[in-house]
Amino acid sequence: MLSKGWRRALALLLGASAAASAAACVPSEPFAPVAVRLRDGTPEILYIACRPKEVKVVKLVRPDPRRNWIEDSDPVVWQVSFDPAVTVGSIEVGVRPPGGVTDVPLEQPLDPSVRYEAFVVLRDGGDAHTGFVMDRLGDGRVRFEDKYVSSDDFERESTC
Repeated sequence: MLSKGWRRALALLLGASAAASAAACVPSEPFAPVAVRLRDGTPEILYIACRPKEVKVVKLVRPDPRRNWIEDSDPVVWQVSFDPAVTVGSIEVGVRPPGGVTDVPLEQPLDPSVRYEAFVVLRDGGDAHTGFVMDRLGDGRVRFEDKYVSSDDFERESTC
């Protein structure tokens, strides 16, 4: 028989597991709401949420290539912000969009063989992101859902 302490710990664990399972059932977007493609040789970050929210910040981060994750200490190579937040569909990297403020200017051209992470930070504090390598975006390919797809496949797969 389990002691009172062990029963309490087990109850907490089971309750947390049930809560996590319930949270996993909450309806979400049918796909990740951020994609990247090239537009005249410049990366374009696309915010393609079916139920778009207002955007506060769009940024490009250069993660450490020795890691498979992103840390707050990874350098931001370009960033724009909006105050007040706005609804946007796409933003070209290095370009200040109307109503935006350039917080971190793009100092040098992006390295075509380096992985970057494109972030869209929402007014409510949430964010979405995707990683990409510019060399892999050639021939009209789009980074979407953790893979590089043709522009036709992207249009088909990103339809709400």
